[in-house]
Amino acid sequence: MPISFTATTPSKYYSFSFEKFMDLDIFKSNLGSLPFFKKWKKFWLETFKEEDEFLKSNLDSVVNPIKRLESKPEYIGMYEMYNFEYVTPVGSYFYKFDVEKMKYLVHHHNIQVENIDTEFIYVDPSTPFIQSKVIDSRLPFLVRFYGAEKPFLCVDGNKRMRAKIGIEKINTVNAYLFGEPHRNAIFFEKLDMYFYAFHHEVDCLFFALETGLSADKIYELTHMGQLKKT
Repeated sequence: MPISFTATTPSKYYSFSFEKFMDLDIFKSNLGSLPFFKKWKKFWLETFKEEDEFLKSNLDSVVNPIKRLESKPEYIGMYEMYNFEYVTPVGSYFYKFDVEKMKYLVHHHNIQVENIDTEFIYVDPSTPFIQSKVIDSRLPFLVRFYGAEKPFLCVDGNKRMRAKIGIEKINTVNAYLFGEPHRNAIFFEKLDMYFYAFHHEVDCLFFALETGLSADKIYELTHMGQLKKT
């Protein structure tokens, strides 16, 4: 049972079963042949549960920006974040991206700019169409996303994207691209980060199996295998 919040609303629990999620056929049918599959599954379940328990006991901690700004009510609502509903066969999981941290990375850590085909970008369908946004030259923030229909998620700049796609009919866009190397910095909490890391790992394992890599080599690609080395 993870938590959800916005920059103007408090933290609350919502129902999501990691057990049912890990029991989905897609994992067993594609990875079940690996000799360490059961151990791998247990590792991730324990990781999710441990972090979920931590959140449960620290529900009102500083993970929520509204709590950090309680002493400065004039700033509440100004902290920029992005909520993404990741829909699965067992329910929805809500990722919470810390856009303010991502802005910091852009200004101080030389985040790479990539030219991405708009066909592969998820633009929030609930975003209002604002014609004037077509002249906004700021680059959007995209996250390389795994386990979803489209491989790139727009977490900042949805209004700009909608305007430019609708008016200028653009087919590609230059954008700051975030991904696995930045996972420790783009989320508010570790549970989101671990769930993201899990999907990235699954993507790597699928590819490794397709290329015929041995089970031992595939094991070394997992977080479980890397922890064993340390």
